[in-house]
Amino acid sequence: MSTIIADLDTINQINELEQYCLNHQPRAILSDMDGTLLSSEPLHVEATQIWLERRNISPQNGELDELVLGRDDQSIFQELCLRYPQIRGQEFVDEKHSIFAQLVKQKPEMVMIPPVMMDFLQKQKTQGTKIALITASVEADMDLILDANNLGSFFDLKISANQVSQIKPHPEAYLTAMEKFNLNYTQCLILEDSPTGLRAATQTRAPIFKISWFNS
Repeated sequence: MSTIIADLDTINQINELEQYCLNHQPRAILSDMDGTLLSSEPLHVEATQIWLERRNISPQNGELDELVLGRDDQSIFQELCLRYPQIRGQEFVDEKHSIFAQLVKQKPEMVMIPPVMMDFLQKQKTQGTKIALITASVEADMDLILDANNLGSFFDLKISANQVSQIKPHPEAYLTAMEKFNLNYTQCLILEDSPTGLRAATQTRAPIFKISWFNS
């Protein structure tokens, strides 16, 4: 199992991440997207809530936070069907993406990568470190966020829910990135935030930095 090197509660602690990279020289950084690089997870929660409200369903306070964060849309919908059997057979993923896209237009600041984080990634890339984006979001949501940040071609590798057969907490996405970079776990560093993502990351045996600054 992997070791969580540190839990970064504030973005000012990014210097710990920089120091680790200086000392250990990882050849690749594999980063989650929502909740790790940017504070977009509340928009996924809100999009899911709007979808439910259109069907006259009002989830309990905090229920969707636990259900949505760090999970892919198919898993979210499967859980929703267990809790609200009346929605079985209805379309979720495309409609939820459409709602999410509208929210991104209304609240663009929620999908902006903080400049200090972008500076860190750019510096690592300049030094030859490969940068991979690993997300449980569907490709359409990933592309929407990358376009908002003008980062369509920044990442050396992008893996969304559409590119893997097994979603986090299974480690397939991270293991696929390592394979494509022809690297082993000792040569990589993973950035994650959610319990689901951390479960996937720990199974790779790669070192991990837990990113919690969007939760504080």
